[in-house]
Amino acid sequence: MIRGRGGRTALSCERGYDVLSLVRDLKLPFLLVLAASAACFAPGAELDPHSGTAASEPPLLVVDGESISRSEVDEFIRLRTGESSVSVGRLPDAALLEELVIERLLQRRCQASEIEVSPQEVDEQVGLVEGGQPSAELRQRLERYLAVQKLIRKEIGPSLSVELKEVMDYYNRNSESFRVGDRVHLFEILSDDRVLLEDLRSQLKSGELRSFKESARLHSKGVAAEKGGDLGVFERGELPQEFERTVFALKAGEISQVFHSTHGFHLFMAAESIPNHHQKFHEVQGEIVEKLLAQKERLALDRFLKQIVRDASIQINDERLQAEWRKRDAGTSE
Repeated sequence: MIRGRGGRTALSCERGYDVLSLVRDLKLPFLLVLAASAACFAPGAELDPHSGTAASEPPLLVVDGESISRSEVDEFIRLRTGESSVSVGRLPDAALLEELVIERLLQRRCQASEIEVSPQEVDEQVGLVEGGQPSAELRQRLERYLAVQKLIRKEIGPSLSVELKEVMDYYNRNSESFRVGDRVHLFEILSDDRVLLEDLRSQLKSGELRSFKESARLHSKGVAAEKGGDLGVFERGELPQEFERTVFALKAGEISQVFHSTHGFHLFMAAESIPNHHQKFHEVQGEIVEKLLAQKERLALDRFLKQIVRDASIQINDERLQAEWRKRDAGTSE
């Protein structure tokens, strides 16, 4: 079965902030990072009511006055790396240490900013990551994740905008990248019964897309049947040669001969045939705005995270970790 790109949709300048994807680009996978805070204590350890860490353990780190024990660091490494257990005495490298510090600093900022997440907002996220009845731990993780999203939106959102001149300059600088090949917008009826498709072809008329879509809903076994057989838009080179010879020979509104493949028998209609051309500015303006905003988001988030680390008081009670952190400081200051 084949599916197309579904056409190009103009993109709005107003963006939702997907912190997960932004932070993944910066090599900080937040769902794992935030998960560490939900189960960061050693089993059976007695917690200090003031610091929240195991009372019997000296802190390995102190971040803005918050003590972080070795067992918390072990659990963070385990969740971050996906390992079932962490060897005794193992310490994070500079990158993992920075992730741990950022995780704690962001949580503290969320608390200080009194950011609230409603149960309804958590419910929406639960539906995306887990079926059935969610655990209390998962809900807690998602609540922290959503709070961080809101914090990021508050901190970097107001500074993000794209001027028309920036969009036009990008278009002019990258003019050749907006040249596209031949395209066709395909609708399909797929069946195991060739006689049925031959009969349908004799009844359907070129250009009558509504009738073709109704027939697809009634008779097609294809994945796009519910959408009236709409496969989307394909560019030359995206389909196997046996399909391309048929569909790129069609004019707009034309219906193909019944075509056989390993999936069954196909009947295609080319709703639109678009010859290769250089895309005009108005065709790609939304796409460019989205790309420029994404670049600015990554840079702004990177600056914000580095700034909160620079502003923090970080005490490291291990010589090797101190050395790792000094190397990291030297690298980020260059």
